[in-house]
Amino acid sequence: MNDKIKTNGNMYDGTITYNPIGGECPHSCKYCAVKKMFTRKLPGIISKYSGELRLDKKALKKNLGKGNTWFLCGVGNDLFADGVIFEWVNRIIEHCNKYPENTYMLQTKNAANMYDFFSQYGKLPDNYMIGITLETDNDLLSLEYSGGNYPKRRAFWLSQIEHKRKYVTIEPIMKFDLDIMVAWIKEINPELVYIGFNSLRSVQLPEPTKEETIALITELSKFTTVKIKDNAKNILK
Repeated sequence: MNDKIKTNGNMYDGTITYNPIGGECPHSCKYCAVKKMFTRKLPGIISKYSGELRLDKKALKKNLGKGNTWFLCGVGNDLFADGVIFEWVNRIIEHCNKYPENTYMLQTKNAANMYDFFSQYGKLPDNYMIGITLETDNDLLSLEYSGGNYPKRRAFWLSQIEHKRKYVTIEPIMKFDLDIMVAWIKEINPELVYIGFNSLRSVQLPEPTKEETIALITELSKFTTVKIKDNAKNILK
């Protein structure tokens, strides 16, 4: 299976996924695109993302080049999910550090685990961006559709990590309280906020209205850079 997958606008434009963790993701999000790939019976995907979580040691031999933006575990898993061993994460980062002319994006739904990892292993250089998925501020919606920590814990623990470059991804965006979302994200002080809608149309999510989404973008733009993903541009016209 070719692990160097160019992403499209549904993820992060211009990034390349680097997926050194195999096994079944414990989050089991209802909108997961990998689940859709399973229904298409793609043997490479099924083999890599089935069974127990594991480090893909072959991935640690990959030449990551220079001048690239790598999205770590951008497909199929979460680098800080429960069950992912910190030693694996450290080995992955050590490998990335051999290629310092790249940018690396680390994103999680378990920011408490990310915080614990950095407490044990120390800070990252500035060519790393660390972020969370924050689809909503609503615990009930998160429990029904998304894995990982509850939204408030994600936002809180990311805000507690001492790192210069942070980002937040609100995708797939779901119903939210404007004041709460803005306050949480302001506390994180992110470099970027990405906003996108659900791309897995076989799953219907409780989405905000166009007007509610624009209001969120307006408030966030007062203190950070907001990037609208391609799957949201037509909706927000």
